[in-house]
Amino acid sequence: MSRRRRLTAALLALAAAWTSAAKGDDHDRTPGGDRTPGGDGAFVSEGPVEISRIASKAVDGAVVGGLSGLAWDKHTGSLIAVSDRGGVFALPIRPEGPPRYIGAFDLPRNVKDPEAIRSTPEGGWLVSLEFGGALAYFRGEADVLAQKPMDVRVYRPLIDLGFNAGAESLALLDFGRLLAIAEGKGDADRPAFLIDGETVIRRSFPAKGGYSPVDALALPNGDVLVLERRFNGILPPFFSARLALIPAASLDRNSGPLELSARLKLARLLPAENWEGMAFVNDDKGGAIWFTSDDNFQWPQATLLARIPLEYLLRTLSGR
Repeated sequence: MSRRRRLTAALLALAAAWTSAAKGDDHDRTPGGDRTPGGDGAFVSEGPVEISRIASKAVDGAVVGGLSGLAWDKHTGSLIAVSDRGGVFALPIRPEGPPRYIGAFDLPRNVKDPEAIRSTPEGGWLVSLEFGGALAYFRGEADVLAQKPMDVRVYRPLIDLGFNAGAESLALLDFGRLLAIAEGKGDADRPAFLIDGETVIRRSFPAKGGYSPVDALALPNGDVLVLERRFNGILPPFFSARLALIPAASLDRNSGPLELSARLKLARLLPAENWEGMAFVNDDKGGAIWFTSDDNFQWPQATLLARIPLEYLLRTLSGR
């Protein structure tokens, strides 16, 4: 067989595998995987779940992508999204509008790779920096995220995890405490840390099935929702995602692995994508969890935004 024919056969085989996977042969894929919207900004609803493809460019022409963290800005009615490339975007949802590029982080050279963002009660922002094992603090409206942070605090236990292996997930708990979880590899439990000022208590997050935590979010009742992701390989679906629930009582202990009360494959609710950020938005319907995906600036991945009512999500998690 000639080189050209071998190449053609390989491409045809790849296309066949692509089509087979896209039709749902993967065990994580469900009818939810067919709900990916085709156009920028248009929400698609199925039951209580809403999904939208985020516009590929902000109003000023900046390319939107690589989103890794999400937080709610109640003052502007926007979700604030950070990119692991260092950009910050406002995604208006009340009312809906096109993305706005806020700017790029201005960080010290020894820290980078923003992975998670949380808004604080006093009107500030905490950003987890995976490279350098640090947390950056900003005070003021979201536009301050493009300025130098007020404080950058480096934590030795996070640095000791290794090169670019700091906290991927960050949850803001009660009394100013934080839960930080690193991504890790394989099926080993992931390093987790309860941070209270200068005090850092090491715990662990139980991993299973090759999934790693990519975001964590404290819920109104004190429980923590963890978003987990698994890379499947070069054929679609490239990523699988699931949710885990940590009960509040487990966060009060000073040792041992964190306990989980439930796990749910996210494909039951959302299409297969590289889901990486979460935010809670309170409203008159009991609130909702918003998700964003990271397209890695690569086709055919997409930058999506999804909304799932909190009550519905918790009922689905508990199997009711």
